[in-house]
Amino acid sequence: MTTSRAAILTFALLTSCSFGVEQYRERPPAPSLAIRMVAIEGAEGEVLPRWSGATDELLAVEHGVVVESHNIVHVRLLVSPDGSRILVLDLDDTGRSRLAEASTLHVGRRLAIVVDGRIVAAPTILTPLTEGEAYVAVPDPELERAFDALSAEN
Repeated sequence: MTTSRAAILTFALLTSCSFGVEQYRERPPAPSLAIRMVAIEGAEGEVLPRWSGATDELLAVEHGVVVESHNIVHVRLLVSPDGSRILVLDLDDTGRSRLAEASTLHVGRRLAIVVDGRIVAAPTILTPLTEGEAYVAVPDPELERAFDALSAEN
């Protein structure tokens, strides 16, 4: 088989294999990125503002960190075949274990995704998070800016 014919066949196989698969961009995490627990109402904590500025909400977060930046392998911006987009924090084994433990103990409470002393997202834990990925929902108009904030610039 000639080189050009092999290249065309390889391209066709890759194209057919990637049909319907999520596309994404990936970067290392920002050095200040951390996952913390939102403090229980009335408990002491560090009061932090929301990152987007779209809300005046201030949240108190516990002083301890659940997952530190060095336990986050990378930040991904996923685009699914239907066009929806979401941010994903991929964790190493230590980060996965720590998030699984915290989320199992605290179903119904909120996590805080914090960068540079501001809360980017504060989702409620609905079920234990054991897969080593933390999905961060951010309103679409803020998604690109949030991806830049959560990830280290290349």
